[in-house]
Amino acid sequence: MSILIPIALLLGIYALYSVMTAPQRARANSNRQADDQLQRAASFLLTGRLDEAEAAYFSALRAARASGTPIYEAEANSGLADVARRRGQLEQARTYLQAALVLRPQFEQYYPNYGPLLERELAEVEEELRV
Repeated sequence: MSILIPIALLLGIYALYSVMTAPQRARANSNRQADDQLQRAASFLLTGRLDEAEAAYFSALRAARASGTPIYEAEANSGLADVARRRGQLEQARTYLQAALVLRPQFEQYYPNYGPLLERELAEVEEELRV
């Protein structure tokens, strides 16, 4: 009988731990999902499969928002801009790049070179719009 009390306590502690860490595990899962989708989208983009790339970038965008990972959200928006640009949808490409740049204050400390890259891409799209 005395062994049942420690076992019950351990089970209770484990259950409490599981409940308390569930949000972190969900964010980590979304983070991995965003990363996986970004990699898939890039592969589709490289092979010219624009519809599949777009779907994967949208999936990555949802997962990045769910995980609260602004760099992945910015990368997904940048990828969507690339898809739109290849389709000749320059206004849509500009919108996606602007959405990525809005996130700059949240990722710039860790990825200081990504903001200038997005700015250059936006400048190129705006130049194409002027032509």
